[in-house]
Amino acid sequence: MAEQTLALMSDIHLRASLTMLRAMANADLRGILPDIDVPTLVLHGELDARSPLAVGEELHTKIPASKLVVLPGVGHLSNIEAADAFNFEVRTFLRSLSSPIGP
Repeated sequence: MAEQTLALMSDIHLRASLTMLRAMANADLRGILPDIDVPTLVLHGELDARSPLAVGEELHTKIPASKLVVLPGVGHLSNIEAADAFNFEVRTFLRSLSSPIGP
């Protein structure tokens, strides 16, 4: 998985990536989190050094209809590092939202 990730990252356009990263770093959207009115899954890697667990906990606390799931032993790229666990949690969350159709 590391080789595939590095291959994808090596094809990144530096100037465009820097612009995107600066915009994300400067965007502070914490004030609108309480306005999110849809069920929200906050999936967070336990070992995420880029966004410590406190970030996921803050998101969960401020988003009213959120569920926090911490993936143990996983870092920032949880969807890659633990794809099966990530997919399981997403599917479980989505299934919890769907209601049976019909009588």
